[in-house]
Amino acid sequence: MTEKRKPDNRSWFKTVIIMLGLIFVLWILEYIAFITYFFLGVIHFHEGKFDLAITDFTKAIQLKSQFPEPFYNRGVAYHKKGKYDLAVIDYTKAIQLKPDLIEAYINRGVIYLNEGKFNLAIADFTKAIQIKPNVAEAYFFRGLAYKKKGEIDKAIIDFKKAKDIDNKSKIKKKIEQELKKLEEIVKH
Repeated sequence: MTEKRKPDNRSWFKTVIIMLGLIFVLWILEYIAFITYFFLGVIHFHEGKFDLAITDFTKAIQLKSQFPEPFYNRGVAYHKKGKYDLAVIDYTKAIQLKPDLIEAYINRGVIYLNEGKFNLAIADFTKAIQIKPNVAEAYFFRGLAYKKKGEIDKAIIDFKKAKDIDNKSKIKKKIEQELKKLEEIVKH
């Protein structure tokens, strides 16, 4: 008499474990590729190779589009190259992914300011201030937007606030110059 063999459930289990292991390895490799492209982009950016940085950040985004940093950094690279529309798109996407990314609000606001879109600029600088009230640059640039809009009193308030916050940064001299100009306008 021949004995009937039971199906070997262990071979099925081994196959599942191997497949899960392969999926995990692929997932890890994808993250390694993402991190590699992201940091290559950072390196190329700091070397002034903005086209290469944009390519690297784009590859990182293609791998993992749920992270705001590659969008933000690619936006900065576009900004440096004068591709403002593309920079705004990337800053906006970075903000959607991380609504408290004040640097994206400030950079997008600077583009709006330079394009004469003062209300949009003021909205971005105001949002940055709401998120982090002790950032002098947000007050400074909002003050510039108010100045260009002709709202001198609001500009003076923002420049004074920026001056109070900023003790040692690179914009201190600019703040003092703008404040002096506006105070002269108000005196006359």
